[in-house]
Amino acid sequence: MTTHSLIRVVVEHKLQMDLESRELAADDEAVLTASEREDQVRQKLARLASRRTLAFLGLATALLLAVVSFTASSRAEVWPGLRNTSHVTTNKVVASLVSGVQELFEESKPMAPFDVQLLKAVFDEPSANTFFEEIQMHDGTVSYRHRNGLLVTAKEGRYVKISPSVPGSAQFFGKNTNNDGTISLMVHGGKWLTALPSGEIIADGTKITSWQTFTSTRGENGTIALRTAHGKYIGLNQTISEEFAADGRMLTKDGFGSQAAQTFNVVIMAQASSISSREKFTMIKNTADATVSFKTNFDTFVTSPMDGLVSGDSAMVCGREAFTLILKHGRVYLRTFDGWYITAHRRGFLVGDAVQPGLQESFDMEFNDDGTVSLKSYHGKYFSATKVSFEPDGGDWAFAV
Repeated sequence: MTTHSLIRVVVEHKLQMDLESRELAADDEAVLTASEREDQVRQKLARLASRRTLAFLGLATALLLAVVSFTASSRAEVWPGLRNTSHVTTNKVVASLVSGVQELFEESKPMAPFDVQLLKAVFDEPSANTFFEEIQMHDGTVSYRHRNGLLVTAKEGRYVKISPSVPGSAQFFGKNTNNDGTISLMVHGGKWLTALPSGEIIADGTKITSWQTFTSTRGENGTIALRTAHGKYIGLNQTISEEFAADGRMLTKDGFGSQAAQTFNVVIMAQASSISSREKFTMIKNTADATVSFKTNFDTFVTSPMDGLVSGDSAMVCGREAFTLILKHGRVYLRTFDGWYITAHRRGFLVGDAVQPGLQESFDMEFNDDGTVSLKSYHGKYFSATKVSFEPDGGDWAFAV
């Protein structure tokens, strides 16, 4: 079997499993009872586990055959001149196959990249184990801290976990209050938290159905307990005796910035023809969720609100200050917390409302000698941060520029 054929096997197995995995979030609750749906999910999970096992054994066998084949050919006396080349090729084949296997199984692992636990909804009644502190952030996102001090952590397409604080957007959620009083929680990238009948929670919902809704119960000191549509409460069998107050002080540590009061606005517009200090941004890489944040020369951060213009008003890195940086054809695209793309309009206004990336959503990123970066729009203008001390009465702050 050739190297190309082996890699093709990896890709085909991964695509097949991705397609079957998406079936788990299909919205067919209208025709299935909760019990029937749970049985269906359990059967599909068992089938996926079996398929992954077979795929792993097949790939391991193919890897062994590839190594033996290339090693044997490297020792052949017929082509002695190809000895070194064969060893190099063997290494490349092994590296390619190992990389393919790792990629194949990476997303199926319900384990976090750090030493944490999966978060599950398995409790029948609210208790000390099921209450969380709901922390309201200044950019409209919320965070949830368990009584053991750990934070709910979610990444698009992955199982929800509980972990210590990490920089980036993985621990901030967009909160939507539904018409029936339940809430739904959006993760960075625009997906909704989905509660499975097994109790596991995964960030893969494309729309809000009953599996993406949670009923909140108010507890002491402003804490809340969240119950899924399957009647179970989210929680952990770990508590601490120390009480906590509903504030965001714990989020000012580990790179989250400070909450210093601001008496000014920072306007971000793509209107500069050249680069000065106002057009330079410090790009911060958030390794926890592979996002980036941009700090202005005023020590504030670029933010994209749910509705409205992009600004530089944020004094700390929360959910909406983290962007997914997408590189395509030599240009970059900025995907917002909600899964939209930043658009640069001809007059310089920046809005995070594009469904698909196009020409007006593409930017040139230039690296400056001082380590900062500058972003130039499709219209040939650079992002510029301007500080204004007031917001015009009855008008938009952008007109103060």
